[in-house]
Amino acid sequence: MTRRAAAALVGVLLAGLVACQRPADLMLVPQTAPLPVRTAPNPPPPVARGTLSLTPDVVRIGRREPWALSATLTDTAGTPVRDGTLVTLTGRGPGGAELVAARVTVNGEARWTLLPDTAGTWTLDVHAGTWHAQTRGVARSALLGGVPPLLWAGDRLRIGPLTWDDGALPDDGTPVEIAALDARGGGLWSTRGFTVQGRVDMDTPPLRGARTLRLAVAGAVVTLPWTQP
Repeated sequence: MTRRAAAALVGVLLAGLVACQRPADLMLVPQTAPLPVRTAPNPPPPVARGTLSLTPDVVRIGRREPWALSATLTDTAGTPVRDGTLVTLTGRGPGGAELVAARVTVNGEARWTLLPDTAGTWTLDVHAGTWHAQTRGVARSALLGGVPPLLWAGDRLRIGPLTWDDGALPDDGTPVEIAALDARGGGLWSTRGFTVQGRVDMDTPPLRGARTLRLAVAGAVVTLPWTQP
């Protein structure tokens, strides 16, 4: 091989080596899968319409008659709202009585079973998002309007029998709040008793200034003269 041919061959080899060392040829490009694009789930349509139902309108405290309250809700398309939609109930009764309860919908409906313990008119407000509805119910005492008899035996007092408005005796263990009041209506003594066969028996302290015996049971309040011997 002539010197000229050898020089040409060396030039070709050097040119190839330089071409192989270009950065573009030496760069390692990792083969990675494209990152998934996360999208937020579609929010449930808002509550557009609803109906509120209360059954019965009047319940009797002490007879374990509950209110059945239900809210049936639909979205903007007129279909039942999604299961799990939060629905909140706020109830307000006489004397500052209050109840708060939350439910979630099933098949577009939320339900409550309520046993009021305060006699009078209750206002029931139900909210689901921006939707709101209100209804009213009446709770009254089932205690018979007659005056229950009192029997004193020294410091031992027997009250009753107490009866419901249909003549039935209250369940054993029905609580009865008892208080002794002075001439001005001030409290001198109070306790809680529980019925047994419609009667309440208890020991009372000697109270010279007592003038009135007040009984509170099942939403009713009865006042009687304090006749302790």
